[in-house]
Amino acid sequence: MNKAEFINKLAVKTTYTKNTCEEILTHFGDIISEELALGGEITIPKVGKLKVKATNARQGHHPRTGEVISIPAGRKVVFSTAKEMKEKL
Repeated sequence: MNKAEFINKLAVKTTYTKNTCEEILTHFGDIISEELALGGEITIPKVGKLKVKATNARQGHHPRTGEVISIPAGRKVVFSTAKEMKEKL
C-alpha cells in the first residue's frame, strides 16, 4: 500500500477529507522521527513499538572487493510487533 492508498482508506474510515488525512499522516511521521531522534520510543497501538538501538563497531566486508572494512558504532531503529498483530499474522 502506498501513501495515496493509505490516505484514501483513512478518509473512507473517518469523516476527514483526504487533505486533512494527508496532513495528519505528515505530522504523525514528524512526531515519530523527532521522538526517535531524541532516543525515545513510540508505541503504535495494535501494531507495535519503534525504538532506537545502539550498534557496536564491527568489521565487515566490501561486497564487491571482499576487502575488510571497519563499520563504526551507530544507532538504528528497531520494530517490535504487538501481540495483536502477531496473532493476526
